[in-house]
Amino acid sequence: LGMDAHAFPRDVSFSSHFLEANNLFFEVSDTHQDERFADNPLVTGAPFVRFFAGIRLVNKNGFTMGALMVMDQEPHLLNDDEIFFLQTLAKQVIKLLDQHIVNKQLEQQRIKLQEQMELQNRILSIIAHDVRNPVGAVKSIIELSSKKLLSKQDAASLMQMAAKQIDGTVELLNNLVDWGSMQMKG
Repeated sequence: LGMDAHAFPRDVSFSSHFLEANNLFFEVSDTHQDERFADNPLVTGAPFVRFFAGIRLVNKNGFTMGALMVMDQEPHLLNDDEIFFLQTLAKQVIKLLDQHIVNKQLEQQRIKLQEQMELQNRILSIIAHDVRNPVGAVKSIIELSSKKLLSKQDAASLMQMAAKQIDGTVELLNNLVDWGSMQMKG
């Protein structure tokens, strides 16, 4: 029975009866003859369901993921080959649903790793800036002093400022190491 709907509201759904019965396979040969479904809007109106069968979709962890249902506008019973085909199709649907779950988990992990990489890049950028500046300043002071372009007093004054910058950089690096240790544990 071809139809546009992929799911029905639970109060008119055939699968709700099937899932409540806790059976792996459920079949109703004629909905008009079954009091649970005779007044169902899907039986009395479009799509005028007379027959349906379903297989419970249970994943490898025993979790019921739903049901795979087949319907028809004519009453009948499935033969053994048709039941086997429905069971095989249900197994494939379960595999696809399980794979979909795995794919979503992998995507969430990918996003988390991407966020961590972006954070690491920002941290490296900050470190590069905050370490380069004081080291560059000390290098410049040494070069200018060796070329005798700075007086001893100016060189000493600049070295004191560079030492304060280096102290700040060492504190930054210590904090970064502590933060990294916490990240590795957590």
